[in-house]
Order: sequence, then C-alpha cells, then structure tokens
Amino acid sequence: MLPKTGKQFPVSSSVVPVVLPMKSLEAEPKQVSGGVLIDVPVQQVVVGRRMRPTDPLKVSELAQSFIDINIINPISIDENYKLIAGNHRLAAAKECGWETVRAIVFTHDELINQLQEISENLFVNSLCYISQSEHIAKREEILAVLGKRTKRGHSAADGVFS
Repeated sequence: MLPKTGKQFPVSSSVVPVVLPMKSLEAEPKQVSGGVLIDVPVQQVVVGRRMRPTDPLKVSELAQSFIDINIINPISIDENYKLIAGNHRLAAAKECGWETVRAIVFTHDELINQLQEISENLFVNSLCYISQSEHIAKREEILAVLGKRTKRGHSAADGVFS
C-alpha cells in the first residue's frame, strides 16, 4: 500500500531530497489491472532519461484536450514515482497548472518499465491524415455543441458560443 501522508524520492546528488505531502483525490488508492490507480502531485513525479523527446506542440494539444474534457489515460509511474510512460501527459498537466495527475503505480523491475515505455511509443495508433482531419472536424463539432467553442466571427469575450 502506498503512503498517503507523503513520499520521499531520490534525486540528483546536487539537490536535497524533498518530502511533499501526497494528496489523493481518491478516498483510497484503487487496484487496476497490473497496478494501483492514484492521483499524484505532479511535482513528485521524477522524470528520468526518456526514449523520445517531448514535443511542445503535442503537449499544448494535450493541454487543450485536458481543459476541454480532462485526462483520459493516466500516466504510468513506479513505486518511487519515477515516470515510466506518459511524459507528454505529465507536461500537459503541468502546463494546465494542475497540482495532481492521475497515475497507475506499477511495481515491475527496471527492464519491464523500459519495455512498457518502448511499447507505448512504438504501438501508438497514429491516424492517417484523412482520419485525423475527420476526427478533428468531429471533435470541433462536438465541442461547439457543448458550448466550448465560440461562433465564427466572435471572441470568447463576446459570450457568443455555438
């Protein structure tokens, strides 16, 4: 069981380890397939060396999606809060100013953690340009119906929404 009062984690030798209070939005951590689902403070997640660089455009797109509909897929971390997968999601949560982010805590060994990161990057189901365009158009249509997009020719300050 993960501690609910705080978590100490190792950091670079030039930085003093920090203990931050851990506040879960869940009453109790929830068991999910292969791990435990919690809400973890974004500042406690340790981001080590990544297999691919973070794309700032993708982070901004995800941040806008989080604002529109919230996070869909949690990040993956180990029991020391080291990021396994979800660097773009973590960066987007930070960009949104979130204090916590949904995470699945796994207790695998380091090789399995690396395999999980690699698999998530390799087997992402990217859309072709036509499908991507169709998805964007449908998404914007739905957001307009939900009142999250302004009508053409108006600004949000006008208060005229679709």
